[in-house]
Amino acid sequence: MPTLAAGLYLAVPVLAGWLGSVLGVPLAWLIGPMVATAALAVSGRGVFAPVPARRFGQLVVGAAIGLGLDWTTVSAALAWLPLMLATALLSVVLTAAVSVAFARVARIDLATAYFAMLPGGVAEMASIGERAGAQNEPIALTQSIRLALVVLVVPPLIAGLDATAIAVAPLREMADLATLATALALGAVGAAIVACSGLNNPWMVGSLLAVATATAFGLTDGRMPDGLLHFGQFLLGISIGRRFRREIVSKLRRLALAGLVGITAVTALLLLYAVALSSAVGFDYPTAALATAPGGIAEMAVTAKVLNLDIAFITVFHVVRTICINGFALYYLQILSRIGFFRGAEALLERVFPRPTR
Repeated sequence: MPTLAAGLYLAVPVLAGWLGSVLGVPLAWLIGPMVATAALAVSGRGVFAPVPARRFGQLVVGAAIGLGLDWTTVSAALAWLPLMLATALLSVVLTAAVSVAFARVARIDLATAYFAMLPGGVAEMASIGERAGAQNEPIALTQSIRLALVVLVVPPLIAGLDATAIAVAPLREMADLATLATALALGAVGAAIVACSGLNNPWMVGSLLAVATATAFGLTDGRMPDGLLHFGQFLLGISIGRRFRREIVSKLRRLALAGLVGITAVTALLLLYAVALSSAVGFDYPTAALATAPGGIAEMAVTAKVLNLDIAFITVFHVVRTICINGFALYYLQILSRIGFFRGAEALLERVFPRPTR
């Protein structure tokens, strides 16, 4: 892409991020560029969002989160591991139930609908689904809709709650330049190690783990400068927006609309679950909602960072869910099929909303 064109296509998301920040939109430098880039992509205009930029954005966000973690906060979060595992399994059951209706409305097979709805990694769900005989493009498009919708809905919802309902974490001092350089270098090393291991999302997870370990041992401390964190959010935003390629969206309009409704239903169900979790266990609702929302690790963690919530608790919640889903999605499908879950859901759906007879 010519340099002038690339600059023009970057100017629009930059302007959107700046405008959002002026208007006080939560996560403005993530949401604004995401919406602007998606609009450019769907309209058939050029989009400049190279893969290295996305990786650097993940590296920055991972390092920013790692600076806020230590052994005390992480061990306190891991005390809730049984609840995290139960929540991950609940999200599988809820999305599996919604996928039955989604398959009918979108006119796709059940396996494709199942992998499209699961709150796992975008690439992982498409890859695993393809191996199971599902269609790749519908999965990738619906998963992209999930990431975009949750980013658009959940942060503003939480930010709009009464501030007294939010248990804010103490704000750390700004990291100096030496600490910042060390954190980014360690993050890059951690990303390289995780990438070699074959785990998903290495630039985010590896950076987070490396910097969190350094913070735990007192090698790094402080918080990421706001300007650099905003730049990381910007790079994440344009990387999500670029997924909405015009040729795919126009070809799968019915599926995109059905996916939007399905993801909205899943998000609403998990937000209701967060209400029950908050009442039963005593978490403040903003933390419970962000921990259980069906978003990606990077997006939910950076939301926790910006809103000054319990980063460790929310991040570990999403890491556990991602591991449970990415690692065992195919097995869940086989088990649910074997016990007749999908047949029962289809029968119930047919009873409530019978297919029209010709």
